[in-house]
This record gives sequence, structure tokens and C-alpha cells, in this order.
Amino acid sequence: MRNIFIILTICVVSISCATTQITYIINPGLSERGYGRILIAAPFYDLELKKDFEEEFARDFYSIKVDAFTSLDLFPPYKNYNEKEINETLDEYEIDGILVVALTESFTTEKFVPDYLSVSSSKIIHRGSYFVKKPNMKFNIRLYDRKSGEAAWVASSLTKGNAWAESHTLADSLAKVAVDTLQKEQLLLLSRTR
Repeated sequence: MRNIFIILTICVVSISCATTQITYIINPGLSERGYGRILIAAPFYDLELKKDFEEEFARDFYSIKVDAFTSLDLFPPYKNYNEKEINETLDEYEIDGILVVALTESFTTEKFVPDYLSVSSSKIIHRGSYFVKKPNMKFNIRLYDRKSGEAAWVASSLTKGNAWAESHTLADSLAKVAVDTLQKEQLLLLSRTR
């Protein structure tokens, strides 16, 4: 029984996927600046979603040797912080950029799968019709320059998952595309400590 569960888990994980389309603009006044110590803030009320998205972005930044910190780690939500405490923490971690990943819309699309017959060797199998639901999420993403307070990079995105996709699958797709785009546009600096 345990082996069946493991096999099913591997199958579902390997077939869950998502794609992300992103549109962005770069602030020409800050285009020469790079960011190497980034705070990631995903303002979700749902802590599981917040954790999924912030950690996925942190992993992707880390994989290209850019230091990144989640807001959950630096500013745990069990406490209120005043401006002085926030700035002291940002100074302590030498944060130069703040990436805000804000969900603007979440919806599902449905696809109808009609009845069909499957014929094999000696069997005829009738499958009834059903609906497949696919998750979709739209985001507004901004990379703020901590020194000026201006947005250095602004993006909007649409991430579409297949019927097996969960929040971490969507987070993985969005983070990969966003971080790759920031790297391609040379807005990131390599870590000084790794």
C-alpha cells in the first residue's frame, strides 16, 4: 500500500506543471543599478501561500547566487513593527532591493471532457464525461530600490496551471520566469558572501 502511495505521489508531482507569461518595464533612471540583497514580500493573508511564494523566489535567487530573504523570516507576522524597527532590520541585512509579489486575481478555468470509449485487446471501457479545473493567478510584481524608494522594475504576469497544479507549482513557475527576467535584464548582482 505504501509503495502505491509513493508511486502515485511521484506521478502527480511529475505531471503537475504551470506556465507563466510576464510583461515588464524597467525604470530608466535606475537601469544601471543592480540588486544583490533582496527582501521578498508576498502580501498574502494565507500563510501557506505566502510561504510557498516567498520561499520559491528565495530558492531561485539563491540558485543564481543572489542573496534573498523572505519577509516571513525577517518580519514574522506575530509582531507589529514600527518604521524604525523595519529600517534597522533592513540595514542589518544590507537589503538593497525589495521585491513585492502581489496577487491581483485568482481564478479557475474549466475544460469539459466528453464521454468516450476505450478499446483494448478484449475490453471496452466506457468513461463518463467530466470537467477538469485548472488554476490561474495574476500578479503585479515590483522590485523597489531601497535607497530611492522608486520601483526599478514593474511586471504583471499570468501563471496558468494544469489540472494537477498546486500553489507551489504556480509559485515555482512564476519565480523562475521573474528571476530569469531580472537576471537577463542585468538587474541582479552576485552575492558578496558566497
